[in-house]
Amino acid sequence: MNLINKIYFIVLTLLIVPSVYSKDLTIGDASENITLALTSMTDLILAAVSIAGVGAFFGSLMKLYHHRKNPQQVPLSQFFVLLVMAIALIGLPVIILWGDSAYNIIKNL
Repeated sequence: MNLINKIYFIVLTLLIVPSVYSKDLTIGDASENITLALTSMTDLILAAVSIAGVGAFFGSLMKLYHHRKNPQQVPLSQFFVLLVMAIALIGLPVIILWGDSAYNIIKNL
């Protein structure tokens, strides 16, 4: 490491370390931080599943198009399999979010 990188590392260490240790973290704060991280991870997974569902839907439309052009080479079952998979992938986040909102409504009663 050259001198500039060492100085940069020391300055960052002196700026970051006191801010990390200045708060008194309790077990509740630590669990809340973990819960917030898992919530954002869940949202990321749900978004990825939704995007995969939309992609599978367009893939099923392409299979239907190819089947219409050449029915001997592309069976119609490929279209139906991709369509069912797309409906499942798009419906999964909807069901999870609906269940989560129902849980929050019941919890707040």
